[in-house]
Amino acid sequence: MSRIILLFVMFACATGANAQGTGAGSAEDRQQHIDSLIQLLPPDSVLRGIMERGIHGDGVHRAWMDAMKKQGIKRVLIEVHFVWKHGPEQMEVKRLRYFASYANESDELTDTKRLEEIRASGLEQRLKDEAIPRAERGF
Repeated sequence: MSRIILLFVMFACATGANAQGTGAGSAEDRQQHIDSLIQLLPPDSVLRGIMERGIHGDGVHRAWMDAMKKQGIKRVLIEVHFVWKHGPEQMEVKRLRYFASYANESDELTDTKRLEEIRASGLEQRLKDEAIPRAERGF
């Protein structure tokens, strides 16, 4: 039995999807949106490298993305701890780190009052609720 930490990132953008969450838009539109996002990132960005290799979201727009955008949050790094026993068990979100940009580590939001506002808005709980199923699927 091993204790494992999984880190993953959630973004305040979807690839060419509409606000109803249907994932509407052609594959070509979604790819153009992805390509435009890639071009906005620094050449040495880890996120850019991941996206250039074809790893990105499912193109479905979700309500938490709008909430992130409204609060000026572009990226959230989520740390999930779990025990591995023939698969992940006892999964728990341990930490969330919020960023005002997609790639700049110095843009982390650390102001205590601001973090309290994020929690009070319900956004943090929605992200935690989204994180566990994604971690279970190995996203």
